[in-house]
Parts: sequence; structure tokens; C-alpha cells
Amino acid sequence: MPFVRMKNGDVRWIEPWMLEMIAAEPPELGKWLREDAAAFSAQRRAISQSANVRPAGAPVVTTVNEPVVKPSGWSDPLPLRNPPGTELVDRLVDAQDRKDRAERFERRKLK
Repeated sequence: MPFVRMKNGDVRWIEPWMLEMIAAEPPELGKWLREDAAAFSAQRRAISQSANVRPAGAPVVTTVNEPVVKPSGWSDPLPLRNPPGTELVDRLVDAQDRKDRAERFERRKLK
């Protein structure tokens, strides 16, 4: 397994398949990736600067001096309750308990 010295001086362990992958890359790949990243960054900046929620041609809607309500961050706690379906499970368990008690009673009676 070969060790390779990186550009920054670090020595890294490189698997043979990694060397094959590196050898298969065209020499211009790094340049292409940098160009793509730069174009993508420029495109994102352009989109974020021109982003508008209102579709093109839609009328501008203004509100009449309504008071601005700033939320405090507090929300009322939800009331505690059992999840849906709990009643059904309770009924099934109660029915099984009655059945188990009846079987125990019958076994005692037979002894």
C-alpha cells in the first residue's frame, strides 16, 4: 500500500484503487470543478439578491397600518392526553385479563 506526500506536506495512506481513480481523471478536472463552483456561487448570489416572493406581474398588496405583533417566543403548552388508539388497547387488555381470571378460576375448581 503506497504512501503519498500531499501538496501541504502531509503523508497519506492511499489504497491502490484510489491511485487508479486518480490516474483515470483527466488533468483538467480540477480546473473544471473550480469553474463550476465559482459559477454556482455567482448564480446563488444573483438569485438571492433578486429573489422576490411576488410572481412577476402580480399587483403589490399593501396593508393598512395594522399593528405589528411581535411573538414573544412563548407558546401555550399542549394538554397531556393519551395517544389515539389507547382506549382500544385498554379494552383488549381488560378482555384478556377477564379471560385469564376465568381460566385460573376453572383450574382452581378442578384441583
